[in-house]
Amino acid sequence: MLYLNSDEGDHKQIENIIENIYKHLHKDKLSELNTSYVESELNEMIKISKTVFKKEWKKSKKIFKI
Repeated sequence: MLYLNSDEGDHKQIENIIENIYKHLHKDKLSELNTSYVESELNEMIKISKTVFKKEWKKSKKIFKI
């Protein structure tokens, strides 16, 4: 799943959010779909992803001397 490292807390959070959204979107009854919940989860995933990407970018700059 997105090549995330489940041992890292923020990566695990992203995995959990994706799993929660998947479960929510695949409910038996469409009437139970809560778009506000999905939107909230997506916003949280974006927030966490930004910190992960920034951290990985800093590591890459050190490795490749950018």
